[in-house]
Amino acid sequence: MQVNNFIQYLNQSELISTISENEILPLVKEFPYCQTGHLMYAIQLNSNNSILFEAQLKKAASYCTDRVKLFQHL
Repeated sequence: MQVNNFIQYLNQSELISTISENEILPLVKEFPYCQTGHLMYAIQLNSNNSILFEAQLKKAASYCTDRVKLFQHL
């Protein structure tokens, strides 16, 4: 993922659901302690009704510092 795309997704959160799994998954694997990456991946999985969503939600919740905001985004 390009830095410009990442910043655009942060500024316009409604675009996060349009991210492909192939675009966000390398970011999560390369930077496993980045809570924003885990959150973006969970939002993407939730918007696609993926069976992987529940497992990723648990990971995102463990990395997230404010779970209230996590669930507001979902």
